[in-house]
Amino acid sequence: MAESSKPDPPIFKHLNPKTQGLLRQVNDHKEAQKQAAAMSTEQTFIAIKPDGVQRGLIGPIISRFENRGYKLAALKLVSPGQEHLEKHYSDLADKPFYKGLVACTYLTSPLWILLQRHFGQPSVPTASDTTRSQNNH
Repeated sequence: MAESSKPDPPIFKHLNPKTQGLLRQVNDHKEAQKQAAAMSTEQTFIAIKPDGVQRGLIGPIISRFENRGYKLAALKLVSPGQEHLEKHYSDLADKPFYKGLVACTYLTSPLWILLQRHFGQPSVPTASDTTRSQNNH
């Protein structure tokens, strides 16, 4: 029987011990890869605000994240409408600044949305660490 808790398939009784061991190693390796893949992928949502788009910072912002170990999974240009902003900021509807917020033309300007994926290495900083360090330069 294998070292793991999974029982050997019935065919194993017809194989010699060396072949059984090799098949167990291959199976254990495949299981370990599946577990690592499931645990190590993470998606991060990043939005480049309209002023960043207007200032031509899309490329440098993407590069900053790629240099930190992130891989770009998707990129989309959107111009949120009034209805979208009202839904997005609905939790602020009772605040005095809400009407001015959703009426702001700045927020309906073109906005780049990045969906970045990185593979969970502890050395990969968070997206907020990356943007914080950008503000310090």
